[in-house]
Amino acid sequence: MTIKIVTDSGANMTAGRLGNYELATAALSLVQGDKTWIDDDSFDAAAFNERARAGIAASSACPGIAAWLEAYAGGSEIYVLTISAALSGSC
Repeated sequence: MTIKIVTDSGANMTAGRLGNYELATAALSLVQGDKTWIDDDSFDAAAFNERARAGIAASSACPGIAAWLEAYAGGSEIYVLTISAALSGSC
């Protein structure tokens, strides 16, 4: 039996293991003008911040259903943690 703990990337949790539990995340998207950034290991914080300093506003978007399903993959018992129903569209 594989027990997984899954959250969106806003939790700043990295994938891996926590004792006997597998940790997984579903990546948020950050939209900045005409550029969409995925909040995963490929995220270029320096470039994002440079655009922010140039005055390009940013917003975030919840992970899509495919990202959640990918994070759930391989789990036989899955616990999903989100911020709250009032703050998180992931809830």
